[in-house]
Amino acid sequence: RQVFLYLKIDPATARQRVGSRKGHFMPASLVDSQFAILEPPVAEERALTLDATRPVGELVAAAVRLIRRS
Repeated sequence: RQVFLYLKIDPATARQRVGSRKGHFMPASLVDSQFAILEPPVAEERALTLDATRPVGELVAAAVRLIRRS
């Protein structure tokens, strides 16, 4: 069984996160172009959507719960 986890985040938060990474290969200026081509999953793709602004521990716990239920 295959399940996709879609970490949903808004462009402003993504820009802030990428911009705060020291030495990261991708500059924050590219975030908007990445969102422009992003195709959020549709229902048929069995993707579980998670709020990417939540702490990592919460994301992991939520992912485990959702996967077990699916």
